[in-house]
Amino acid sequence: MIRVIQFIFCLILWAATGEGLIANVPDHRSVMQGLPVIHGKERIWSIPAFGNVAEKNPPFLKWRKQSGKDVRYDVRLSQDAIFSEADTLSSQGIPFALFNPHQLLKFGKWYWQVRVSGEDWSETQQFLITEDSAVWDPPTPEYFIQRLPDYHPRVLVDAPEIDAFRFNSAKTAEAKHIIAEADEYLNLTPPSENHNITDIVGESAEKTDKLQKDASKELGSELFMGVDPLCKAYVLTGDRRYAETAKIWALEAARWDPDGVTRINDFGDSRIMLSMALVYDTLHALLDDAEKQQLLKAVAARGGNFYRDYKNNKEAVVLSNHVWQHIFHYLFDTALAVQGDLPEADEWLTYLYEMFLARAPILGDTDGGWAHGLSYFTMNMAVLVDVPQVLKKVTGFDFIKHTPWYWENTYYFLYAFPPGSAGSGFADNSDDLPEPQGDYLAYADTLSRLVQNPYAAWYRDRITDLSQKNDAIGIQLEDTMMLRWYRLKYLYGIAPAEPKSPESLPKSRVFEGVGLVTMHSQDLAKTPEKNLFLAMRSSPFGTYSHMLADNNSFNLVYGGDRLFYHTGYKVAMNAPHRQLFYKHTKSHNGILIDGQGQPYHTEAYGWIENFLTGDSVSYAVGNASNAYDSESEQFDAGLKTFKRHALMLDPDIVVIYDELEAKKPVDWSFLLHSYHEINLNSANRVLFTDNGMGRAKVHLFASDQDTWTVTDKYEVPAENWRGLRDKQGELLQYPDNAWHFAASTGKVKRARFLAIVQVKPSGELMDYDFSELQKIDRDSFILGNWSLTVPMDVSMEARIDILNTSDGVAFTSSGKELEAGDEVFQARSSNSAILAEQVNGNWIFKEAIPRIPSAAETALKALNLNSGASY
Repeated sequence: MIRVIQFIFCLILWAATGEGLIANVPDHRSVMQGLPVIHGKERIWSIPAFGNVAEKNPPFLKWRKQSGKDVRYDVRLSQDAIFSEADTLSSQGIPFALFNPHQLLKFGKWYWQVRVSGEDWSETQQFLITEDSAVWDPPTPEYFIQRLPDYHPRVLVDAPEIDAFRFNSAKTAEAKHIIAEADEYLNLTPPSENHNITDIVGESAEKTDKLQKDASKELGSELFMGVDPLCKAYVLTGDRRYAETAKIWALEAARWDPDGVTRINDFGDSRIMLSMALVYDTLHALLDDAEKQQLLKAVAARGGNFYRDYKNNKEAVVLSNHVWQHIFHYLFDTALAVQGDLPEADEWLTYLYEMFLARAPILGDTDGGWAHGLSYFTMNMAVLVDVPQVLKKVTGFDFIKHTPWYWENTYYFLYAFPPGSAGSGFADNSDDLPEPQGDYLAYADTLSRLVQNPYAAWYRDRITDLSQKNDAIGIQLEDTMMLRWYRLKYLYGIAPAEPKSPESLPKSRVFEGVGLVTMHSQDLAKTPEKNLFLAMRSSPFGTYSHMLADNNSFNLVYGGDRLFYHTGYKVAMNAPHRQLFYKHTKSHNGILIDGQGQPYHTEAYGWIENFLTGDSVSYAVGNASNAYDSESEQFDAGLKTFKRHALMLDPDIVVIYDELEAKKPVDWSFLLHSYHEINLNSANRVLFTDNGMGRAKVHLFASDQDTWTVTDKYEVPAENWRGLRDKQGELLQYPDNAWHFAASTGKVKRARFLAIVQVKPSGELMDYDFSELQKIDRDSFILGNWSLTVPMDVSMEARIDILNTSDGVAFTSSGKELEAGDEVFQARSSNSAILAEQVNGNWIFKEAIPRIPSAAETALKALNLNSGASY
């Protein structure tokens, strides 16, 4: 222990004198500064390429799409660089920018080229197939289509299985709920095509567009909300009253103009399409030939519109929200319903089959995260479950088993959305989830069955257990709407995994692929009353779509409730409040540069540069140095460096340390937001807030003189001009319900901020009830058992050194050799983070080396940038 103390004191001395600074530290700028984007809005380069090892065998070949009407591609693939015919796999006339040879490739180097049919070949790309290429060999789309049954129904249920399905489902709560919903629609008049939708006018062109889309969506959704339970109730009961009502509704919709007002909103349009397809398939035996043709014609028109819009488009963009949230699934089920009777359905299925295999899960990485956050993830749950089950049943290929993301996905919601607690809070609407309820309960149960993850089973049970504190019955799986039909169709036939407590899992976890860090002060098995939960985002996906301008921002939750947290309201995608505040960096616990935040583009990206966790300390570095400029948006804030160091110290301390540099002097603003009053004590550089569960005391320091401000008013007021209503039918209110703090420097090129946060359970807490922060000098502090050295002089190397002599803990972010007891730990890298903890009398050392995202390595090669100095 003496040697650890000597080590820390030496670091303090170096901080004070400037001597012994780390030399030859790899700078992110040498590797990443010239990289404009990691995930482009549209595919920019081909993959696999650049001599990389292909992740899968066989790989999907993907390339940049070419604009034009009815573009077709030719592809050739060979181990022969000159593509001699005998050794070449090829395909011609592909209508979309994807190709899979659908056969295992031999180990070794492979070459491939693509061209627009009839034009010159592209430059040759090359990749390797090795034993590290995961073997997965899904059958061809032709095989999938050939294996589809020629009977009806086959979407909601397979005709030969309907009697057994009806018998097994009869007494389930799910069946009772569905039948009760259907009963409400019996003998009701279907909605009629509303030609007045285009007469709706708002205060601006943007509001008019949104109001018309809302009305169009409502019309299509109203149809689907009737037809869907009616068809399902008929399957469950055989009662022809449900069938007759559903048929009337679908035939009414078949008379609507597929290019008229019902096409204004793609959700509404696709729900009309699916409603007619479900009736065609489910009630096939009850329709006469004229009715069948009427439905097929209407389905062909709407499905054809989607297919023409999607092919040679959606497969080559980073994401398209509505497609992957619902419409892909609707078009897939529609094509299944009419395949064999509508010739073009084979084209639709070929495209959808190949795109799902090549791109799903669209916003996830192998680590299980989801870039669009917790709220919008719920919109993808059904497609991520149902489509793989259809593929497995028809072809035998188990997509879920071959996709590691599904196993890891459990950890995403386990860490980012703990039972009984608010979640990580990033992306649209994720700030408005008080705790996981029915949707996440149902989805966790699904993963407990499909991938047999025992922690998913525990998560499911914990949601129910916690809900019973306020309600003796609580939230029950069978009562949840999410995945209701799929439980009857697939899931109840698969036994769930036995629940396993997550008490032995690390308290913190990183999801590098989507750029999310989650830290907890207690093990995940405990109820959240005293849990301090820190989430930080810095994402390779950038700020785009339902992602917000929040790279290197953090949220803090205590006792399951929001403490320091993102504020505001979504209202609508283009609403002034969302564009100018809610989505803007101004609404997050982040940094502004001359009052400006991050532009809205995938080019404004970040990444989690380092992560390390132990029993007493968790540490992460977010790098948002590329997050404040976008060539496409013609915006550049002049940022050179923004690294945010975040630490959690057992049991109730969080440290946020920012190193900032710009190309010219700028005004830096450190932001904090809370849904509870923020009180300032500027003289002592302290601020407080209290969420009713915990009281936070924040000591905030800056490298230069700064000015503190706080307000309880949104900079841009929120207005419910859409007339949105809550579940009780009441108009939503958007009050000024939050507090907003800023500490702003004068004009300086370089700056540091240091926030030391203590959180204690709420009660009659006063300032003196917190551990006193002793400031030894400008860079050195003692808080309770923790000693911290954090250089605030911008001429010094930014680093954090920590010592806890009572508990036997030492940490440094600067990669120095670390001695503890009689042991010496030699870092592998000069800029590693190193943690030493004494456990049962033994010293345990951990090292984390900074790195760039794996996707960035490919991007660097594609853009001919220097990736050699990789971390």
